[in-house]
Amino acid sequence: MSLTLPTAPPLLERREATCMGSHYAEAFTLTPGRCFGLVADPEPRRQGQPAPCDEPVAWQGRFRTRGEDIYRVDACDDHGDELTHRSRIPESADTA
Repeated sequence: MSLTLPTAPPLLERREATCMGSHYAEAFTLTPGRCFGLVADPEPRRQGQPAPCDEPVAWQGRFRTRGEDIYRVDACDDHGDELTHRSRIPESADTA
């Protein structure tokens, strides 16, 4: 009798699957003028830890957590899709 054990998926696939689980921390920041989203820290020694999103803010809107709490936040273009009741922030004259 031969027993064949399933092989584990590559590390990246395991990490992505873990991040999708309900136990994954729903982390964000409420700092005005900064994107509320957090991204994976690019620093190799801190891999996997959350880091602030440094993209320019383009949207304001409401973010609803899985627990149904609602927060008014600022977001970049990439994280803007996660907002409801969102409106585009006009570009300031300083950046033009």
